Amino acid sequence: MSDVGRQLTRRFNTPSFVIRLRMIRVHLTFIVIFYVTIFLAAVAVFWALEARRRHRAGRRALQFQIRCAICGLEFEDRSDVPLPSCPRCGRPNERVGLDRL
Repeated sequence: MSDVGRQLTRRFNTPSFVIRLRMIRVHLTFIVIFYVTIFLAAVAVFWALEARRRHRAGRRALQFQIRCAICGLEFEDRSDVPLPSCPRCGRPNERVGLDRL
């Protein structure tokens, strides 16, 4: 019997076979399933955050892209002009967001 068991036996004045230190019984399969689940949940969270970041970056990249309605040229204009002119044909174009395929 361990020193802790002896101290408890003396302190509570009970026989040594009654007082035993108990451990929580956990099966190995439960531990493996638990940790695999936690790992997969963490991977899913990181994947979702990365997909969200990538989606936002793609939208920001298309924010200043303009397609000319006459010649079809796609160009970037970061100015504050409401109707930017096409560099190829000179036609003013409205700021309409480009759609991704």
